[in-house]
Amino acid sequence: MTYNLINNRLAPVRSIRHGGRRIANPPDELVVSLGLGYPLTTTPVPEYDPETQYVTKSWRQEESAIVEVWTVNEIPNEEQEEGSRQ
Repeated sequence: MTYNLINNRLAPVRSIRHGGRRIANPPDELVVSLGLGYPLTTTPVPEYDPETQYVTKSWRQEESAIVEVWTVNEIPNEEQEEGSRQ
C-alpha cells in the first residue's frame, strides 16, 4: 500500500486521477511512478525502560518513502513517583 503524509498522519492512497479517469485501488507501482504516494518503511520499536520512559511514533517524509520514526521520551518525575505509590 502507498501513503501520503498529511499533517503528520498517514493517509492511504485509495484512488488517483490519471489519464482523465479515476482509478480506485491503483497499483502501488503506478502511484509511486506518478509521484502520488509513497511506500511506508517500518522500523522496530527501540529498547526503552517502561518504568521511566515511553515511546511515541511519528513519520518522516523522505525522497522515496515515508519512514516510521520512534522517539524515546522520559516520564516526568512526578508521574514516576505516582506510579510507584499505586
